[in-house]
Formats: sequence, structure tokens, C-alpha cells
Amino acid sequence: MSAPRAYSALVNEQRPTTPPPSEPPAQANGQAGDVTSRYPAGSPPPAMPPTPPPAGPPVGLSGSSRLQLHVVAHALALPLIVLGVITPLDESMMLRTVTVWAVFALLAALTQIAPLLDLGESEDQRWVIGGAGTAALAIFWWVVVEPGATSNTGFILTMGVVAAAVGTFTSPHRRWPAVHGR
Repeated sequence: MSAPRAYSALVNEQRPTTPPPSEPPAQANGQAGDVTSRYPAGSPPPAMPPTPPPAGPPVGLSGSSRLQLHVVAHALALPLIVLGVITPLDESMMLRTVTVWAVFALLAALTQIAPLLDLGESEDQRWVIGGAGTAALAIFWWVVVEPGATSNTGFILTMGVVAAAVGTFTSPHRRWPAVHGR
């Protein structure tokens, strides 16, 4: 006899062909017998056992981890942008060669940390201000940095813009896309 047939025969031998006597016979619609016949009148059916907790750590960031990532990313973006703008890592300093764009990037970097500051605005308003600063940094990166992103300065500025984006999108008060159930 071949292995699949032997396995099939073994499985079929172990399957009961009739329900055990403790189970009520199945009804025509495929459901088990009447519940009242199994339990005495007035007594509730036995409680289901509690479901076990899921195995392993929870998926995703917890609230405190998200807050810490948000703070670290925003705080890291500012010095990276400043370092990329004022440090002459390549042949020239960005602040001297493209002064207006460098000042724009510095103001955007200052604006993107608004969610960390408490200046009287609501947390949602601070997130919008920080998001605008991050969007301004993204525009700066696209127009000024991206053409020379392979340079040392380009790398540092790219890391600064990425840190600002991570800070904005992991903020507990972000509005779009709604992942916090608001």
C-alpha cells in the first residue's frame, strides 16, 4: 500500500462514524440538539473558559514609545538642519552660497519643533504648525538638497528632514491620516 493511501486509511479508521453517546443527535438543519435538554431547568450553561492572552509582545509602538520617538525625532532634526546649513563639509558653506534657502531651512527647522513647545496654543494647533515646518523642510530638501544629496552636507540635511518627518508623523496629536481613532 502506498504512503498516502496508508495515511488515508489510518485517518479514516480513527474517525468516529457515529456521534458519541454523550452528545445529542444532530438535527436536520445541522445544529446540535435542544440546549434545555442538556441542562436542568433554571441552571445556566457552564461558562466558557477565558481566552488566553496573545503570545509575544504587542505589535506596534506603545503610547510611551511613540511619545519618546516623537520628542527625540523633533529634537534631533533641529541640530541636523543647523549643522547641514552652517558647517562647510564640502567645498563651501550653504549659508554663504544659498543664503535665502539656508535661512528658510533654519526657520522651518525652528517651526517643526512647535509640538514640543507650550506657547499657549492647543496641542492640535502646535501639531499643525510643526507639520507646516516639516512640509517647508521637505520643499527645501526637494528644491535645494536633492540635486546634491550625494554630498556630505546633503546627507546631513536629508537626515534632518527625515527626523522632522518621523517626529511629525509619530506625534500623538497628528490629524492626518487618522490612526488614533479620531
